[in-house]
Amino acid sequence: MAHAESASETYTVTVDYSIRPEYDLLRKFFDWVSDGYKEGRDWQRDERCKDVPTEGSREVTFLHMHFNQVMTTEQALSQLDAKGLRPVTLEELVCFARKNPDLQKEFPIAGLGSCRWYDYRRVPYLFWRGRERYLYLRWSEPDHRWREYDRFLVVRK
Repeated sequence: MAHAESASETYTVTVDYSIRPEYDLLRKFFDWVSDGYKEGRDWQRDERCKDVPTEGSREVTFLHMHFNQVMTTEQALSQLDAKGLRPVTLEELVCFARKNPDLQKEFPIAGLGSCRWYDYRRVPYLFWRGRERYLYLRWSEPDHRWREYDRFLVVRK
């Protein structure tokens, strides 16, 4: 059975790369924030995001990729690379979610461009439960399997 992938319409958002997504700040934007955002661990960027600014603001055009099949993190990143896309950083994901707060009600959205290491890699993940917007830390090892309904927020390289 063929799996149809799709890219969304585009969304242009001003991203403030100076934002430091600490727990107290994130609680102002989301109804529920994973406790993992409280810890003092540093965020790391995926190698595909090494040229993303860390200061200042700029307009960024986003889209979300939907592969419509179960796939591993490694497969998703490889597919994005092949399409000339890169995953978003946590700062980009937060600014996008603030500007488009209802989109995560439609489907979960992952930002694979930033991670925190515990005993495994975790990435920021937006979803909706009940009446609340969640910002979660989702397990994302290279062989982790994403569900067919997950979306990946991306930008063109």
